[in-house]
Amino acid sequence: MCSVGSSRCRCDGAQARARSTQSSTVGAALLVPVKVGAPVAAFTRLVAFGAGRSSGRACQKEVTRTPTAIRGLVAADGIETQTLLTRAQEMESWLIKTRRHLHKHPELSFNEVGTSAFIRNELSALGIPYTWPVAKTGIVAYIGSGAAEAHALGAAGWGSTDSPVVLLRADMDALPMAELTNDSFASCHCGTMHACGHDCHMASLLGAARLLKEMEAAGKLPAGNIRLVFQPAEEAGGGGKLMGEEGVFQGVGAAFALHVWPDLPTGVIATRPGPIMAGVLSFKATIRGRGGHAAMPHTHVNPVIAAASIAAQLRSTVTATLPPDEPVVVNVCHINGGEAYNVVPDEVTFGGTIRAFSEATMSALRQRLQEVVKAQAMVFNCSGCVDFREDEEPYFPPLVNDKRTTDFAMAVARQVLGEDNVRHADLTMASEDFAFTAAAVPSCFVFLGVRNEKLGAVHGLHSPYFRVDEAALKVGASFLANAATAYLKEAVMALPSRNVS
Repeated sequence: MCSVGSSRCRCDGAQARARSTQSSTVGAALLVPVKVGAPVAAFTRLVAFGAGRSSGRACQKEVTRTPTAIRGLVAADGIETQTLLTRAQEMESWLIKTRRHLHKHPELSFNEVGTSAFIRNELSALGIPYTWPVAKTGIVAYIGSGAAEAHALGAAGWGSTDSPVVLLRADMDALPMAELTNDSFASCHCGTMHACGHDCHMASLLGAARLLKEMEAAGKLPAGNIRLVFQPAEEAGGGGKLMGEEGVFQGVGAAFALHVWPDLPTGVIATRPGPIMAGVLSFKATIRGRGGHAAMPHTHVNPVIAAASIAAQLRSTVTATLPPDEPVVVNVCHINGGEAYNVVPDEVTFGGTIRAFSEATMSALRQRLQEVVKAQAMVFNCSGCVDFREDEEPYFPPLVNDKRTTDFAMAVARQVLGEDNVRHADLTMASEDFAFTAAAVPSCFVFLGVRNEKLGAVHGLHSPYFRVDEAALKVGASFLANAATAYLKEAVMALPSRNVS
């Protein structure tokens, strides 16, 4: 979840609030077979194996799965959701150890050198080939049919495969803030902390990689390729955008990712089709006047008064032309200008963030913000302009879940956790650069609950006291592994039959 200079992300207790107050525990109770509750609606999935939205190729076949068919699909050919969850439970100590190592050694965006080396060592130990570096410090690893060839070709082969490809992603970077948890595995890098759970995301993806590699060794992995993406610079720098520019999303039919969520009970998964997280753009407005002595207001043009007035009315004036039910954020977060008590400065700046859930609304906010600042500055005989700072903080589009992929992911999650532990997420104005992936290929982004009052895992994301209930790690690993295998199984079933002479 993105935050640069604390302007990207604002998470409060209302985000992704559970629609049921029933508590959830993840442990031995999840190791017994789960009885699925009320059936989900019939699921139609467009399978575009080897071709996501970015490829521009048409889908080859439409496959309809009833809830019964989905249940059979997930468990077919030895792919048993409870077996994977049980295996994840058996490796829980390894998952926790992995997460704690990553938590103790956080690194900032595009500086994930030690983090990347640790992940590569783990992948090598599992016998999983990978391409590195990608997007400066990132890694793309391969499991399944064609993995060796994909590794040999590297980026040149990402768009050339005829096999179905599913992508699983985890982000790697930490935040520039001091940790105050006093945990034994707290950050050893002063002023840097995994306060957004990216350590959990990496551990979960490595756990999924281990599960998938074991399935492959046992001959139980469906045909196709699983692309494991360890992405740098989610918090700052737009690592997801750079990954797309380097071709990582080419040939991908579906993508899945998760984010730990401290407002959900441990192990609960929540998501929604369509928009789930906001697009975000930061801005810096500059108001220029003419400075002078404070005792002689007739000789100067005061930009402080102008900036204060514009900032105070900014939200109402910028959003006045938008539909009243359109959720948006226009927030001023800092204002700077002058230092003396008797000198009017020549210039004042203020900055903040705009957020919305559609590209059209983000475009309207951008245009209107520039118009308002310029026009309102003129009222005070000043000039005004807006810099959207995209060289420093790239624009993040809204994160929009593909409906069919999300219906599919929720069906898989119900198999792993049961009906009561899969919920409909609320919209959140926080941002996430998985949006670049979701804009390129059909994707689903889910929230994974990590809240546990008994363990003190109650603080919000980006808090120096942020903690997680590590029992959620096995759920994250098994969900990702199940989503990948179920998708590949369906994609293979959708392949056109071939004549064999």
